[in-house]
Amino acid sequence: MSESIASRIEKVKQTKITKAQRKLIEFLENADYKQIMYFTITEFAKATDTGEATILRFCRLLGFDGYQVFKLQIARELSQQDLLMQRNTEDYRSDIASAYATAVSICIRSVSTEKLSDVADLILNSKRITCFGVGNSYVAALELHNRLLAMGIPTICETDAHIQNILCSAMSNEDLMIVFSVSGSTKDVVEATKFAKHYGVNVVLVTAHDVSPLTKLADIVISTGEPDFYREVSTMTNKVVQLYVIDALCECLHRKDAERFDTFVYRSRGATVGKLI
Repeated sequence: MSESIASRIEKVKQTKITKAQRKLIEFLENADYKQIMYFTITEFAKATDTGEATILRFCRLLGFDGYQVFKLQIARELSQQDLLMQRNTEDYRSDIASAYATAVSICIRSVSTEKLSDVADLILNSKRITCFGVGNSYVAALELHNRLLAMGIPTICETDAHIQNILCSAMSNEDLMIVFSVSGSTKDVVEATKFAKHYGVNVVLVTAHDVSPLTKLADIVISTGEPDFYREVSTMTNKVVQLYVIDALCECLHRKDAERFDTFVYRSRGATVGKLI
């Protein structure tokens, strides 16, 4: 679990800080995080009577890459509080359902419609598409593969690490690789992605970690924003947020050309209806 904002602030207070930074600390120690979570950086600067540049520097002082990562940590801590309250009940079914709902809620804040649209455009304009993932993340890679096939978009989904590398070696800058990795550090996937980038392949990464070997290689990173503490509830939570991203991406694709994709989905259903007893 990542270090809390409060503990980070306590460490910073032991160092030499500026007057503006002290003002931000005093504000955070008395503020309602539920309100801050929805602040833009401009609104936060106005509320604290500081500048946007000061806030960015302060976020980095606390150990965050930027203001959005700082707000994501706020969302994580609020969600953790909600989860602990839920665990006081005896109905573990509700606890798990609440964890899923909260994880998706956090993911919504991390995944913008603009980024989904950019990925959808890459899919539509790519010559060949591969979906990669190993272990638990293979479930998401296979699901996206199946969904795109049903929409009339040919894709490849491969689990064997050797074949993954061979596929990547035959790709070009006209191709797209969509990678699922919760950690962003899975060795086989990192190796395959390096091969792909060597040949100019566009890479989209769906991950829970904003800083990892794979995020450095990807052209577009979709952060699920899934907090580490949810793994204590169930590893299924990772799959739930990955599947949410897939649903959102496919809906974005559909809206770009609904008539075309409806036709292919209708065909795909017709192709399997005879398999029913």
